Amino acid sequence: MRTLLLMRHAKSSWGDENLSDHERPLNKRGLRDAPKMAARLHARGITPDILISSTAVRAHSTARFVAGEYGLSPDSLIFLDELYLASESTWYDIFVEFPETRHTAMLFGHNPGITEVTNSLCNVEIENIPTAGIVTIEFALSAWSNVAPGSGKLLDFDYPKRDQ
Repeated sequence: MRTLLLMRHAKSSWGDENLSDHERPLNKRGLRDAPKMAARLHARGITPDILISSTAVRAHSTARFVAGEYGLSPDSLIFLDELYLASESTWYDIFVEFPETRHTAMLFGHNPGITEVTNSLCNVEIENIPTAGIVTIEFALSAWSNVAPGSGKLLDFDYPKRDQ
């Protein structure tokens, strides 16, 4: 059994037009929602054993909140350039490379890829995973290398405004 957690980065700032898209930080709402969602995930009793993030500032800042919630060092995070605005096929390329000793992987990325790959993995039709949204997908597979379209079961879809 394998569990995959996909989290879209928290809300980012467009306030500094001198920054590239890759350099945009979290805004006030993002700084509120990232720790809130990390705590909600932790309260569900799910503990990722590998955290992989896009190199974009807004994604790795979100990942650091999750790592902190679990008492993990920021040094435990893995950063992949490929996750920055990754296409659906790039997500699959990343999944099959996970270490087989890790059973619960959490990735931090961007739309539209994160929504597209969720829909593909689980044969669902989520219109949009909002900022700081987290999907939990379960696979009845013995190896990450067997992850393929339709092989996942969507267990949960949580996002900041879900409780409103």
